[in-house]
Amino acid sequence: MTENFQTLGLSPEFIQVLEEQQITQPTQIQAKAIPALMNGENILGLAATGSGKTLAYGLPMLEKVSPLSNQTQALVLCPTRELANQVATEIRKFTKGSDNLYTTAVYGGESIDRQIRQLRQGSQIVVGTPGRIIDHLNRGTLDLSGLEYLVLDEADEMLSMGFEEDIREILDHVESEHQVALFSATMSKPIVAIAAKYLGKYSKIEIENSGASKPDITQYYVDVFSEDKAEVLLRLIKFHGLTRCMAFCNTKIGTDKLVQQLAEKGFPAEAIHGDMAQLQRTAVMRKFKTGQVPLLVATDVAARGIDVQDVDAVFNADVPRDTEFYVHRIGRTGRAGKSGISFALAMKSDFRQIKSIERFTGVTMERLKIPSLQSIALKHQSDFLQDLRVQAAGEKDLTWVTAVDQLEAEGFDPKTILAGMIGKLMGPVPPSHDPLLDRVSREREKGPRSSESSSFRERESRGGHGRERERDFQSSSGPRGKTFGKDSEKMVAIRFNLGRNAQIRPSDLVGAIASEANVSGKRLGYIGIQEKFSLVDVPADLANQIVKAMAGNVVRGKKVKVEIA
Repeated sequence: MTENFQTLGLSPEFIQVLEEQQITQPTQIQAKAIPALMNGENILGLAATGSGKTLAYGLPMLEKVSPLSNQTQALVLCPTRELANQVATEIRKFTKGSDNLYTTAVYGGESIDRQIRQLRQGSQIVVGTPGRIIDHLNRGTLDLSGLEYLVLDEADEMLSMGFEEDIREILDHVESEHQVALFSATMSKPIVAIAAKYLGKYSKIEIENSGASKPDITQYYVDVFSEDKAEVLLRLIKFHGLTRCMAFCNTKIGTDKLVQQLAEKGFPAEAIHGDMAQLQRTAVMRKFKTGQVPLLVATDVAARGIDVQDVDAVFNADVPRDTEFYVHRIGRTGRAGKSGISFALAMKSDFRQIKSIERFTGVTMERLKIPSLQSIALKHQSDFLQDLRVQAAGEKDLTWVTAVDQLEAEGFDPKTILAGMIGKLMGPVPPSHDPLLDRVSREREKGPRSSESSSFRERESRGGHGRERERDFQSSSGPRGKTFGKDSEKMVAIRFNLGRNAQIRPSDLVGAIASEANVSGKRLGYIGIQEKFSLVDVPADLANQIVKAMAGNVVRGKKVKVEIA
């Protein structure tokens, strides 16, 4: 592997910017793609998210564009606005010293008029999503007649999102002689077809240890019941001491439901999905990146293009229906040479898909047992004592020794004092019996669900599949209502006047109702956040109490009006 960027033929000013960012050694994809692109070749690069693709195509692109012409000379297509914005930001780091070289990001969810003004002023590099690029082409506000360099970043993601026709329309629109770089995490048939038609003669660059088979991602699965997913996820976070994680659900409703269940347990999490306004998505991502929120719960579509460093672990709260989605999901962790962990919370109905994922990735997931409350406490105790040993070994400050001497002179036992202080820090010792594990054990001993107690490996050897009987949320009154384990309780919907435009989250409403109306979040049902209002299913006998208690209160800085829907 190339040892440094100097040998790749890059300009000194770009190498200086790399050094300022403390980037001294190219990644595998950079070491292979940069020389090929600098040599004018078309390439098909197979590399996972987080492998350094942006610089792999961005640096050769910057070497080729000329500030002497205001024409658009380079176009980068991205699947999402988040990725488009990140790519544009990364490129601008290398052009900050140039007064005549401009990069414009164009994507939906932002004023098109401002984008038009920027394009008309002249932009040599345009980064955008397929839909908005076509919009500008149809308006005549984007001219590709002088295009020399075209990049399809995360092309497999764009195809899976239904952008194939848009991509072909854009590529057919380009008539000038141009160089093409296509990057994908997987080599699917549509990718091969795109490459065959639009890349002409090209070099295939595939890096080792890409995707899900990366050795620095340890992959586990946990055999769970549907209703236990939030609790199991929380226990895994606590047991492994994780501080920044992502969890994936297959549906938008699933993300909100998981965040609500975690909020009821006192754990902060935020959801991100396609129904959210761009302003709200940006606010959620800022809190996640700065560490204010330790867990981001997302759908596959909403998470595309999100690039966050130092993600400790990825949870598949729902096992993905598409094996390639699994590769993209777990690729959020274990980046830049660091280790990562992935957990699949798998029900019996997920068995076949787990096997498909293992065949696709070539990796056999290790089965984990659900951590008990006692094992979590013992793990924390072990970690705490180790930290204490390290601190004690290096302790030089004896300022407070006299205080200990004084207490000992007064008849207090230093050992007892230390034990009391450790107890306060560690919290109460959990009971020997574990409510969750006890209930799971009972459930698996009875009825048609008993077969779920066996592991996937055991079920495979027996050849058993069967249909899953999930004990999930049961329907309540109303077409969309659901109750959380309260099958016999009659529910009604109450309506709040605040919705997504006020950046309202399910956890906000759960917290407000719990604190103001003294109603446990466990008694609430379905929570639907719409653009201008929200609906919450509540026990019918408590509806008037909640409406009265919430009247005139403030949620997220805005006064609420509440009524029975």
